This record gives sequence, C-alpha cells and structure tokens, in this order.
Amino acid sequence: MGGLAPMNIITDQDFSMRAGIEEVFLLVVHRHCRWHIIKKAEETLGPFFADRLELHKAFELCVDHSLTMEEFERSWMAMIEAYQVQDHETLASLWEKRMYWVPAYFMQCFFPFLQTT
Repeated sequence: MGGLAPMNIITDQDFSMRAGIEEVFLLVVHRHCRWHIIKKAEETLGPFFADRLELHKAFELCVDHSLTMEEFERSWMAMIEAYQVQDHETLASLWEKRMYWVPAYFMQCFFPFLQTT
C-alpha cells in the first residue's frame, strides 16, 4: 500500500482482530461486516422472525434505512417496545454491538464495499 495505512477496514466479528487493528492503525475506521453479523444472528433470529413477520420487516427497515445514529436508535427502541422483545438475547447483543455494524454509524465514511462477502 505504498507505506500508507488504510482509511477504512471491514472485517468479520473478530474482536481480537479489532484490538490489533486499533493498535496498529490508529486512525482507521474499523467496522464489522453486516453480512457476517446478520448471518450469525439468523441462527436464532430466523426461526424467531418466521413467526413475527412484522417484527422482521421493522428490523430490516431500522437497520437498512436509518440515515443517522439517532434515527436508528429511536427506530430500534420503538421496535423493541412495540413487539415486546426487550429480553431477546440476540437482539440485545446486536444492540450492544451496533456501533460496529449498523450502516447509520458509518455514513460519514466511504466504504466502496459494504461488506466483506
């Protein structure tokens, strides 16, 4: 790379890799691949959403169509409350890691490839 550090990096959900990237590339924007996260979450969310099609639609709208962090967070909270899924472990985990994978958190960065796969 001609001695230049990358500006942006997308990886899978490997937190060891995240720590290494943060140590070596101090100014890089590192995000996790949405595809990998959703694929992993589908193991539990797929069957859960199968019986809750409106919740699945609300989830996709929230994640894919929020333009700002605030809009995403409002939409997510409204979805969680409307469908009474406050105690769903996978949704809670996705919420905790939102700043690493939700597109609204990366609107200020140019990612020519939205995901690694």
